[in-house]
Amino acid sequence: MTSLATAQRSLADPSVRHPLWPPLTRGCPVTSTEEVAYPLDIDYAYDEVPADLFTAPPPTASNG
Repeated sequence: MTSLATAQRSLADPSVRHPLWPPLTRGCPVTSTEEVAYPLDIDYAYDEVPADLFTAPPPTASNG
C-alpha cells in the first residue's frame, strides 16, 4: 500500500494547505503570527482507505 498522505494543513485554517515536502517544522508560514506558530497536521485521502482495512485478517507470511 502506498501512502495516503496528501498535504500539510494548518490547524488555524484547514483550507491552507502545503505540499508534503519539505516538512514545515516551525509552524504554518501563512497562518502563524509573531505570537503564535500554528502547527500543521498531515491531511490524508480518507476516501481512498480500503473498506476492509480494519476488518480484514492480518497478513501472514503465506498470504501477503
